Amino acid sequence: MEEFILLKSISKDFTIWSDHIGISKASLSLLYGESVDLQCSPGTHIWCFYTPSLDFVIELTLKEGFNVSFKIIMEVEMPEGATIKDFNRIALGKTCTTWREFIHIPNQNLPIKRIMVKFGENCSRLQVGSSFASGKNQNSNLLSVQYQLVGKGCAVIYENSLSRGQKKLESEDYQDLFKEDLKILRKLLGNSILEHFEVDCETFQCSMQRRNLKNQFESFLKTITDIWGTQKIATKNLRMKFMNEDQAEKILSHTVPNALERISFLPMDVAGISSSGNRLGLSVLSELPQWKNAKFINLTNFLAKSSMGLILHFESVLVHWLFFESKHLRIAMEEFVSGGCLTKNFTILCEQIFTTIELNLETLGEAFHIGKRYTWYYHTKSPGHVVELTLVESQKISLRMIRREGIKHGANVIHFPFSSPYFFCF
Repeated sequence: MEEFILLKSISKDFTIWSDHIGISKASLSLLYGESVDLQCSPGTHIWCFYTPSLDFVIELTLKEGFNVSFKIIMEVEMPEGATIKDFNRIALGKTCTTWREFIHIPNQNLPIKRIMVKFGENCSRLQVGSSFASGKNQNSNLLSVQYQLVGKGCAVIYENSLSRGQKKLESEDYQDLFKEDLKILRKLLGNSILEHFEVDCETFQCSMQRRNLKNQFESFLKTITDIWGTQKIATKNLRMKFMNEDQAEKILSHTVPNALERISFLPMDVAGISSSGNRLGLSVLSELPQWKNAKFINLTNFLAKSSMGLILHFESVLVHWLFFESKHLRIAMEEFVSGGCLTKNFTILCEQIFTTIELNLETLGEAFHIGKRYTWYYHTKSPGHVVELTLVESQKISLRMIRREGIKHGANVIHFPFSSPYFFCF
C-alpha cells in the first residue's frame, strides 16, 4: 500500500494469489470501514484509498480464500457506493510488521501486556507493549505513537525498537486520530486482561491556566472511558497521574474490580508546584470495589489521609502521611499479629512520626538500634513468622511479616504491649 500511495506509476496493478490469505473482510472493515461487496462475485470486497493525486485512487480488492489485488484507478471508476478511505489515518497498522500481523488476524485476543495513554498540551501519546509469537521466534515490541498538533493539521510520530518515523497529515485533528487508533486497539484487545494500564501526563508550565488544564484533562479521561464503555478496563495494574480525587475515581471506577491487583497514584506534574503540597482525600476512592479488592497500593507522592482503616486490607502499602499516631500503630499491629497474611508489608512515610512516641520508645520493648533506625520483632499467631517493626526518625515507619530466619542477629522476639497503659500515652 505504501508503494502504491507514492503513485510512481498510474498503471501499477498487483494481484497476489495464495492458499492462506492473512487478512479478511472482518479485519479490514474494522480498520477502514465497510467495503463495497460485489453482488456478481460473492466473497469479493473492495475498498478505495486516497493518493496524492486528486484524480486517482487505490482500489484494494479482496477475494476471500483466493487473492488480494491492488491497482490504481481513476476516481470516476470507483464502484458504486464506495467511499475513499485514508490509509495513513491508521497509525498502528503501519509502524511495524508485527503490528500489521496483529491487525490482520481477525477475532483473536491479542497478547498485549501494557497500554499507556499520555495527555499533553496539544498532543496525545499511545504506547503499547506486547509479546507476539511469529514462527519459531518470539518478538517483543514496545510501540509508541504520538499525535501532535502542527499548524492546521497534525503529525503522527511513531517508533519501536527497530524504527522511527513521522507523517504529517494536513487538515487532520490529532485528537480524532488518537481516538481512532485507541478504538481500534480496544476492539483488537477482545477479552484480554492487561498486565499494566497507565494514564500519564507531561509536565505542565505554570503559565497554563489551571482551569483550562483541568477541563482538557477531564475531556481526555472521558475519551478513555467512552472507548472502553460498559466492559471497563481489564488490567492487573493501574498507574495514573491526576489533579484531584474525582479524576482518579473516573478511571479507577472504570476498571474491572476482580482483575485489578495494584494501584499506583501520582500527582500531575506542574512546574513550580511541589509534590509535597498534593493532598489526596480518599473518601470517594476507598468506597469503590476496585479499591477494596486490590492487594497493593502506592500513594507515596501524595499526602494521603492518615487513616489505617482505609488501607488495612491491602497486602502491600506505600503511602505518605502528614502524621502518624499511636492509634495507627495499635490498629496495624493487631492486623499483623493475627498472622492472617504472611506477605503483608506496610511502609508509611511521615515527617511527624516521632512527635508522639520519641520519648516512649522503651514502651515498645527492647529495640535493635543503629543510628536513627529502631527495629523490633514481635510474636504472631502464625508459627515461624514474626512482625518486623522499623522506625526511622522523621522519615518512615514500616511493618512487615518475615520468617524467623530473617531476624537480625542479636535481636529478641517480644510480645507487642497491647495492654500496657503507656501504650495509650504516646
